[in-house]
Amino acid sequence: MIHLIVFILFIFICTLRERTFTGGIPSSVEPKSSSSMHIFKDDLRVHDHPELYKHISSDVFYPVYVNETPEHYNSWPFIVEALHDLNKSLIALGSGGLIILTRDQCKELGLGLDLVTCGHRNTLSQIRAPDTYGQFIKQFRPGRRSQTRAIKRLAGHDRISVLPQCDRKPVVPGGETAGLARLADVVSRKKWLATFNKPTTPYNTIEPSTSMLSPYLARGCLSVLRVYNEVTAATKGMDVTAPPVSFIGQLLWREYFYAFSQRPDFLRPAREVIWGKSPAHLQAFKEGRTGFPLVDAAMRQLRATGWIHHLARHLVACFLTRGDLWIDWRAGVAIFDEYLLDRDDALNNANWQWVSGSRWFTRVWQVYSPESYGKKNDPDGAYLRHWVPELKAYPAEYIYTPWKAPVAVQEAAGCIVGVDYPLPIVDHHTVSMDNISKFRLK
Repeated sequence: MIHLIVFILFIFICTLRERTFTGGIPSSVEPKSSSSMHIFKDDLRVHDHPELYKHISSDVFYPVYVNETPEHYNSWPFIVEALHDLNKSLIALGSGGLIILTRDQCKELGLGLDLVTCGHRNTLSQIRAPDTYGQFIKQFRPGRRSQTRAIKRLAGHDRISVLPQCDRKPVVPGGETAGLARLADVVSRKKWLATFNKPTTPYNTIEPSTSMLSPYLARGCLSVLRVYNEVTAATKGMDVTAPPVSFIGQLLWREYFYAFSQRPDFLRPAREVIWGKSPAHLQAFKEGRTGFPLVDAAMRQLRATGWIHHLARHLVACFLTRGDLWIDWRAGVAIFDEYLLDRDDALNNANWQWVSGSRWFTRVWQVYSPESYGKKNDPDGAYLRHWVPELKAYPAEYIYTPWKAPVAVQEAAGCIVGVDYPLPIVDHHTVSMDNISKFRLK
């Protein structure tokens, strides 16, 4: 009997040692493999990506993109290039590459997986937005200081997917690789960064006069934390322009509008305005046929390239709403959503509310003049001649107001106003004063 007890005890000890050395799992049972999926949205990168980092220990990983952008939008060519760039990065990490699915297919694939994550908002801070930007920058602190460690490996999968194609080319190349190269160029210009003053950057130049990082931030090809950290490091110890006009100040405007967009009252303007309706005027505005060359040049540039300077955006937004046409700012949001390369719901809605006088902005009597605003920076009208070629032969005296040119001048320029180029669709001086009065009556 004693020998039997000793033998049973020996078997028990051996079994216990086996369980200990195999982590508590009997050697005859295979460890359960884990599978996971990340759904990319506006986070088309692999650097500084907290959600993507959660998948590094998965045995099977599905990187998925669900397209919800209409292919006629100006942002689509940029997104296509960004998807191809992301696909290369994922393959380099060992993944089977990006999978393009419909929303229903994505839901089906996600069933039974151990982990599913979705694209996160590309922001610095998670604080609740106060009523004003001034209050916000006093409270602002980055939610995290350090970037996520670099991902060295991601598991593969057995899915085959075909990436979308697009014949059109964006004005700047899409993708994380191009975004990081552009950021490196920006931070190398330390003096330009330190003295950056957004309102003084030329808005009516044929080539962009700013950093052009906004499309990369909008699609998440660049981590905003990486931009913030690198710009801050590049200008450390220098005499730097202060917010809101500084480079960091512009990033903080973005942060403020992102934070404000989470408030339940975001799309309920503080000042409710009874806007008018004019489908004909709205269409003329959208196509750059208002008869005001500066407005038309900006809208044609936007339509053709997907980008215009933020002051040009303010000019045309003011013209459509409180300045001239008295059309609802939401109609402008829809146009910009279609046209903008850096389209972004939070920034788009916030900026249109601001410029239209529906929220934040109170000096509603300050109206951009489509007749004279550009003359100081571009007296000869090179910007207008490029984007409104009908007027390229007009003398500088009349390039901003071609309807004032004598008939002989119009004939000599080969462009008769009202025939070859439209007459102004409104009388700016009259309607702008009427619109200011409407605000004063509130």
